[in-house]
Amino acid sequence: MVRSKVVESLGGYRRQKKQVVPKVLKALDDNNIEVRRAAVLALGELKVDSKKVEKVFQILAHDPDPTIKLNVKIAKTLLGQIDTASIPDLLQGLRTDHKKTSRLSQNALRSLAKKSPDKMLPALIEILKTGKKGFVLTNTLGLLRIMKTAAGPALPYIIPLYSKDDPVLREDTLATLASVDKTGDQSIPVLVKALKDSDHLVRREALYGLLMYRDKVDQHMDEIVKLLSDKSIGNVMQTLDFVSSLGAKGRKATPEVLKLMTHKNRRVRLRAARTLGNIAEPSDEVIKALQAELQDKDIGLQKQAIIALKRLEEQAPKKVLPILRKELNNGSNKASVLESITSLGPKGKDAVPDILKVASDDNAKVRLKAIQALGGVASPTEEVLKTLQQALSDKNLGVRKQAVIALELLGASDENKVVPILIEALRNENDRIVKGQITTSLQHLAREKPAPRSDASPKKSTVVR
Repeated sequence: MVRSKVVESLGGYRRQKKQVVPKVLKALDDNNIEVRRAAVLALGELKVDSKKVEKVFQILAHDPDPTIKLNVKIAKTLLGQIDTASIPDLLQGLRTDHKKTSRLSQNALRSLAKKSPDKMLPALIEILKTGKKGFVLTNTLGLLRIMKTAAGPALPYIIPLYSKDDPVLREDTLATLASVDKTGDQSIPVLVKALKDSDHLVRREALYGLLMYRDKVDQHMDEIVKLLSDKSIGNVMQTLDFVSSLGAKGRKATPEVLKLMTHKNRRVRLRAARTLGNIAEPSDEVIKALQAELQDKDIGLQKQAIIALKRLEEQAPKKVLPILRKELNNGSNKASVLESITSLGPKGKDAVPDILKVASDDNAKVRLKAIQALGGVASPTEEVLKTLQQALSDKNLGVRKQAVIALELLGASDENKVVPILIEALRNENDRIVKGQITTSLQHLAREKPAPRSDASPKKSTVVR
């Protein structure tokens, strides 16, 4: 028994094939029948495709032991020698009481399940009706998942498996229902029921299954929201991801998500902040909760709160922009705040005075983001142009290059003010990359002027051509 298990395990050493194969071939001459059976399967699992092995298989195909004959067919299929005529034998291997044989039979049947599901489905349904071993049922369900909706007729026989005591089988049952049931009419009731399963992994699989039917989420949103208070942190985070992916359809979960903003687990708080940004309306309570995260010592949480506030800003600019401006003046995550303000475009123009203050920050990344923000939200006023002109002399190459790009953007509404600044910069700049950007920007302003900004009217270019 021990030796057969050792030989059986050798099939997993594919990377050490050269050292392992001679030992497996030697095991084919062992006096113990179980060792010989295991050796045949190991050759298939190792993907040993050689003339020597082929000759061995030809001989073993006539072995008096029926299990060895079966194992030869399994091994040859694993080697890619697929023959639909072998389906009945492989199905026999699938339902065997030997765990390894059943699993390898499933592996051998996978490609056939895709190509010829109709030839296998009746036999698989029969296994579902009569199978007692958990691993046999699990392997059968795996093949049905490969068949997807072609396995639809098996649904009435899959559903009862959820009532089994084995949590692994229940988990596989839910995964199979979601793969096979195209409309969800038969699987959704089972999946919703499984959200209350005693096993946390089964509850999580139920959630994954319901993801397949997000167009019907309104029917079971209450049950999904309850999973936000699950004892499993993993399930709470997966539920937050699910709700977040629903966008406005997940708005019903807002009260429970707000509670998670004070959760002791950092990852839960981070996901809760992201979810609020995706599903919530910009209520005072939501904005207050996100604003509180801006004071957290964790930079990642601060950044996620800023992103969420930016999304809410699109719905209520007068509520959120003042918070971003305050955070820009007093917070520690200025670069992320500047990114959010930049993404607002002209709607962020009220923040220009605050952006100008941090354009000379000691941190080069903050300076770069500030210059980028000016190009995105500002108008070409004297103060803005002066700041950008100073940035053209910044010691950081990236800041200088970004200043050129910002000037190009502002030049779309007033070339006369911008072009002279860029020409002077071209004379003074020594770096090849920045000089190249200046030349490109001047060419854009001269020949292919960018589309006018929505808050400024274009003027005729006076650049000499």
